[in-house]
Amino acid sequence: MNALILAAGYGTRLQRDLENDSSGKYDHLKGLPKALLPIGGQALISRWVKLLSPLERLKKVVVLSNDKYFHQFEEWKSQNDFQKAIILNDGTKSNENRLGAIGSIQYAVKTGQLENEPLLVIGGDTLLDVNFDMLEFLEKAEASSQLQTYVTAYKIGEQETTKYGILETDGAGLMTGFREKPAPEETRSRIACPCFYYFKADVFVLIDDFLREKSGASLAERDATGLLLRYLYDKIQIYTCPIAGRFDVGNLKQYIEADNFFKDR
Repeated sequence: MNALILAAGYGTRLQRDLENDSSGKYDHLKGLPKALLPIGGQALISRWVKLLSPLERLKKVVVLSNDKYFHQFEEWKSQNDFQKAIILNDGTKSNENRLGAIGSIQYAVKTGQLENEPLLVIGGDTLLDVNFDMLEFLEKAEASSQLQTYVTAYKIGEQETTKYGILETDGAGLMTGFREKPAPEETRSRIACPCFYYFKADVFVLIDDFLREKSGASLAERDATGLLLRYLYDKIQIYTCPIAGRFDVGNLKQYIEADNFFKDR
């Protein structure tokens, strides 16, 4: 098994918030990629490394960066004793020419030679609740020969559907539908899905198919990973693993919430 941390975004919302913040309290965050933001005194990515380090089955942890932040990730690696980490540079230099999350997965799989093993895909701007059990998640993902993708999912408030991609599932947790930020009355589901996925190796050809079909489309139609789940769910079995919640550091308010929560944790 391998892991991929998606860290090639440009964090434009967060950096805009920092520029507009007059307090000066968060100036030290300017110019940092989201995966390297200090969360409770540790870089966000370092918290993932702590969860991944004990996994003997793990061969590689690929961190995909863009060209702008590549050297910061190289410096992070040099300061951390984690031999399995490989930093890849996708070569992009601006938010306008980024690959998008799905394109990033494809790029990392091919460039990092990850095609022949299951892959754990982790959003570099995301942390899961502290009670998340990585070993239990992987044991369930590997237990079924029919399961090809296993994703985390958590319940949201009744009126929060317009903020998230919403998964629809049956009673066994099998994904049966996906709606992108629907109005509350458009779906009975209140299940959101963070970017934390387990893909078996035979899924990668379907990712290629998706991007081939979207080759002429706008980036918005091939960026968010939820769009990939929507494409996949009627082709393969995708099961959901319930979790208590997640943290996203997409803007300054969310960053502050995550930083406060993880202090002393």
